[in-house]
Amino acid sequence: MDRKDGRLRLDVEIPPNTTVDVLVATGGSAAQVDGYSEQFRGVRDDRAIYAVASGRHTFTARETERKAL
Repeated sequence: MDRKDGRLRLDVEIPPNTTVDVLVATGGSAAQVDGYSEQFRGVRDDRAIYAVASGRHTFTARETERKAL
């Protein structure tokens, strides 16, 4: 995870034959995603939820106030 100029960048690597949900703190909006296999599932509280298949993925969002899960 990298924070710079009010932006949050999250790089994830998912093992082969695996699917996970990635929650990205966005303040309630969608994040920018670099890749094609991510599926936006919605927003819960201030986090965007993506179903993500195996591989490397990068999520970018505006940094928001931190809230506990």
